[in-house]
Amino acid sequence: VNQVDQFVNTLQYFAELKLKIAVLSILAAMLVILIMVSYVIYFTHKRVVNPLEKLALASSQVQIGQFNHIPLDTKSDDEIGRLALVFTQMASELKKLYSTLEDK
Repeated sequence: VNQVDQFVNTLQYFAELKLKIAVLSILAAMLVILIMVSYVIYFTHKRVVNPLEKLALASSQVQIGQFNHIPLDTKSDDEIGRLALVFTQMASELKKLYSTLEDK
């Protein structure tokens, strides 16, 4: 009977140890996922949201006739960089056309 009790206690110890390892593994995985999600949010905000906010502000300035808008990052080779470049060119062309109309 003593050996059976010792065997059951050993099994219980290892079962609890496996449970602790599983819980720690889940917590570690959750921490890694949290870090990855935080990085994605930071990257998205830095590379997408900030340039779009600047573009929206520049659009508002062009709308009220201020063609010397805030500088946009036109050196980026992604879609937002190309959009900023085209917007800058458009604002420059509008400024020329507006000046020509004012001269007449």
